[in-house]
Amino acid sequence: MPFFSQKPGKDRLPSTKRQHAVSVKLSTIAWGKGCGRTEENARQAPTFVGLNSKYQRVVTKVRVDKWLWSVRIFKSRTLAADACKAGRVRIDGEPVKPSHLIGENVVLTVRKSGFNFQFRVLKLLEKRVGAPIAVTCYEDITSAEEKNKYNAWFLNALGSAETRQKGAGRPTKKERRELERFKDSPYEGFFDDE
Repeated sequence: MPFFSQKPGKDRLPSTKRQHAVSVKLSTIAWGKGCGRTEENARQAPTFVGLNSKYQRVVTKVRVDKWLWSVRIFKSRTLAADACKAGRVRIDGEPVKPSHLIGENVVLTVRKSGFNFQFRVLKLLEKRVGAPIAVTCYEDITSAEEKNKYNAWFLNALGSAETRQKGAGRPTKKERRELERFKDSPYEGFFDDE
């Protein structure tokens, strides 16, 4: 009898899948010796310590890609994971995988847009927070020289955009052609006084 013609029911749905889903959810909270994990993994695993006074989960370790995303260093968790896979995120000069677990007081070196930024982890976060809160979760220990290079690059990138007067709207076809002519042959006929 083909699979699709069978009626769904408790005996048709494998209970191992349900049990696996529950065990995976529980194993993300706490790994122990009895869960089939080694002692080395049990020490490195994110451990559910308890709830603080605001009933928030307190964890001792977090994935590096999740932390980089939650403190807004990267716009998405996928970008953070891709940076880790490409070797642009390092701890003590060694590239780390996205699943690497970090704790507090760890120094991360992140290469982003050709610049090396260094951050010291002050607080661990699992969920993305607003920018004012995110700034309190890390200390930016990037060298002043690197920050100056980044600021110069960032300001030049912003200054190169063309602007129009407010309320002028889109250029007409005639204005656009004049602009293109002006850009293609700069100063040609522009300063002629004759």
